[in-house]
Amino acid sequence: IVFLGGNDELRRMYEKAISIHDDAYAARIRAVLVKVGANLTNPPLTTDQTFANLTQIITKIQAKGSVVIVVGLGGGILDPSLNDHYKDVARNTQSGYVPDALKGILGNPFLSSDFLHPNATGYSILADRIELILRSVSNP
Repeated sequence: IVFLGGNDELRRMYEKAISIHDDAYAARIRAVLVKVGANLTNPPLTTDQTFANLTQIITKIQAKGSVVIVVGLGGGILDPSLNDHYKDVARNTQSGYVPDALKGILGNPFLSSDFLHPNATGYSILADRIELILRSVSNP
């Protein structure tokens, strides 16, 4: 199961806010990044680099004979077009795919422990979403 975090996407949002001189938005994004321990001294990976790396990770796992499930992360505060990127990578690598895995969880005070991370109930929902795909790829 390959599930990338959203730090690079958050960092790209932060840099975009800085570039358009939206100081209030940049400050909010920076506060979130600092809270999750992000390193703000180096530039984030581009979207293309992120998905090239994801493809490389999947290819290496598959080369060892394992089946891969890609967990999609997009929407909410993140760019919804990321879901299309995850879907394309899963299709191109013939991997299982869990679409928009955190939909309705992030930012929901009943399902998240903070702005970015699920709580126990949120993780249970996430696990159920992944289990559906896991069962389909393990019992074709």
